[in-house]
Amino acid sequence: MDGATFISVMIAICMIFFAIVLFMGPLKFIAKLLINAGIGLFGIYMLNMFFPSVAVGMNLFTAAFTGVLGIPGFAALIIAASIL
Repeated sequence: MDGATFISVMIAICMIFFAIVLFMGPLKFIAKLLINAGIGLFGIYMLNMFFPSVAVGMNLFTAAFTGVLGIPGFAALIIAASIL
């Protein structure tokens, strides 16, 4: 491998590393949001299984609501479902 190829490979590795470091924060936020939404949907599913009188719909809105707000959002959905 000659010098120009070696320098090109090293610059490419540095750019890839820089891109990974640059986008790590937003990727962590998106991953946390998706994990929380999945846990929230599982909680809604279990709620609907054990308490069918409190029927909370499982859709993209409720998943996003529980994903962003977490446990308070889950409690708000239960309260809204029982009131309405």
